[in-house]
Amino acid sequence: MDFVTFKDKLASEDLKATKPTPEMLAFLNGKYADKEILGTYRINESFAAVYFKQKLWEKLAFFKDGDWIETRVNSLKNKLPDDVNDALSKAIKNTFSIVKVESVISENGDFYFYVIIKMSGKKRMIHINKAGEVLVNEKYVENYIRLEEDDEDEDEEGDEDDEEAEEIEIDEDVDDYDD
Repeated sequence: MDFVTFKDKLASEDLKATKPTPEMLAFLNGKYADKEILGTYRINESFAAVYFKQKLWEKLAFFKDGDWIETRVNSLKNKLPDDVNDALSKAIKNTFSIVKVESVISENGDFYFYVIIKMSGKKRMIHINKAGEVLVNEKYVENYIRLEEDDEDEDEEGDEDDEEAEEIEIDEDVDDYDD
């Protein structure tokens, strides 16, 4: 679930407030100093999100059955580092605009940027790592909650934009975002 979907669901009162479990609090206290918890919400039967602020950053920590799975960091400027932006521009052959940027840290330590772009009037969801490799490029679905890998291809409509992107590699390092 991205920040746009989370905030839409929060505003429409679609998320049920809950108390964080001791495991959630232990994780957050161990990983994030000087945080302000803004709320804990039940996403569905298995998943919960803790919405918090650390310094200037808004963050969402997702938990499945009490175990942390990822943290999303809301971009203040909705921008990518220059090297990653250049890689994305090379990978997407059409003109596009960036709608939303979040950085994501997963339970296995992977770091990537979650980017929503708009191209030819359609939104696409891109995951791109710091090396500039496009990991995911698929149709953006409003209010879609992806908390696990799906077995089915969501882009069943034969979206012709799929042919407009390709993976690339860049050897340049990108500065880390504060996590």
